[in-house]
Amino acid sequence: MSKEERLREVLEGLCVEDLVDVHNRYCEECNYPDDTIYPMWQYEESLEGTSVMDLTNMLCYGDFNPCHNYFWYENGNLYSSDWPQDSMIYVSDIAKAMLRREDGFGNDECQDIIDEYDDEED
Repeated sequence: MSKEERLREVLEGLCVEDLVDVHNRYCEECNYPDDTIYPMWQYEESLEGTSVMDLTNMLCYGDFNPCHNYFWYENGNLYSSDWPQDSMIYVSDIAKAMLRREDGFGNDECQDIIDEYDDEED
């Protein structure tokens, strides 16, 4: 099994909270700030200063439910889910970026896989 396959397997086995954390670190390191996923408790804070009309449009054209655990912005609209990995997190892209950057994005198990000596690399 290749390192990339092993990384994908580890990422797919993470709980949602840990996977969101790795995803957000990936977004930060790879300069994808618009793809950040937020926990719902940050909802009010993230919309501070937004006009009522802008908020109405964000909710109207998005797919947002305040009962979900996570939310994100997409094309200026609000989306939410309890399972963002089903629509927003691409473990294959994260695994490839981990290998390119030699960075586990805060996950020790992924970092151990990356740091393993590989005879085929010599």
